[in-house]
Amino acid sequence: MAKSKDEIRAEKLFYRQNLDKKYYQKSNRIIRKKLLKLPAFQLAKTIGIYYSVNKEVDTLKIIKYLLKHKYNVVLPRTVGAALQFHQINNLQTDLRYNAKYKLYEPDNKLPIYAPQLIDVMIIPLLSYDLDHHRLGYGKGFYDRYLKDFRGTKIGLGYHFQFVEKLPCELHDIPLDIVVTN
Repeated sequence: MAKSKDEIRAEKLFYRQNLDKKYYQKSNRIIRKKLLKLPAFQLAKTIGIYYSVNKEVDTLKIIKYLLKHKYNVVLPRTVGAALQFHQINNLQTDLRYNAKYKLYEPDNKLPIYAPQLIDVMIIPLLSYDLDHHRLGYGKGFYDRYLKDFRGTKIGLGYHFQFVEKLPCELHDIPLDIVVTN
């Protein structure tokens, strides 16, 4: 019998939380290098990206790279059941801690970018499959946001997060690219 989404989430979260430090560091270096070489990434002007937590693929160095190289960098902020992407220019002054979700988000006073203005979206995941379907945390934030997004959707994941076939629903939006170690 196939595993449910919740079973896959629990399994992948367990593995991720118990990652070996060397594996984590080496994998993140590999993923970061592969991402930076992607033509879609190199040609983009505006990049949406999450602020990683809990041993997700580390995006902090990617965000620093983007800011240093003058990309428009937009990070998600939760507003009710939706995401808004706000432009940041400085990691020290533009982020606020969201205690509910235990992550950093952009200040709500920063400029908001509509989905149509973002060239590349880097999306968190717990699992992915051969068809580039992703399994997130189960709240549907990204699936709702991505229905109006027309740019390149990139997921960042570790090898162990791969499964051959994820259970999918009509509202699940596949990624264009998955970058892995």
